[in-house]
Amino acid sequence: MTTAPAEAEHTAVVDPPAGYRVLGWALVFVTALPLLKPELRSPGCLAIGAASLGLVAWLVHAAFLRARIELTVDPTAGVLRLRAPLYSREVPLGPLATVEVQDDVGPGVSFVNWSVTGRARSRRGVRIDLGGTAALVLTTHEGQRFTVVTPDAATAAELQAMVVQAAREHTTA
Repeated sequence: MTTAPAEAEHTAVVDPPAGYRVLGWALVFVTALPLLKPELRSPGCLAIGAASLGLVAWLVHAAFLRARIELTVDPTAGVLRLRAPLYSREVPLGPLATVEVQDDVGPGVSFVNWSVTGRARSRRGVRIDLGGTAALVLTTHEGQRFTVVTPDAATAAELQAMVVQAAREHTTA
């Protein structure tokens, strides 16, 4: 008796809006501006400025230039992998209580928002946001909450279908 192979992993990618990378390059430019002042060209200032510029360039590369959100469902392992700039988390498919599509409630609570904010067990949960008008909201029976902001409701609905299908496959396996 042979059995059909288990369903393979499915990965969906949410790319940031077009201006997101421009914002990253602007941050590098602003950080480099002090290095252009003649009075700040002492060896100590140049070393500190170069170190700062290197750190900012690395952060910009990780957070802006390669920025995207990945959702990978693996029904055989029973996990949903969430990846975003400088963030990675595995959420078991079994304890998912709800998988909903909602209108995006807007940006986070601060003036300058990082792409990933919050904690899974807090009231608002984790918010993964590169910009958009809709969101996929996942809650677990343990009280964890994950909000993935998408460019539009159609993208959020596709992600919802992918996660629900994988959860269904996991429970039947």
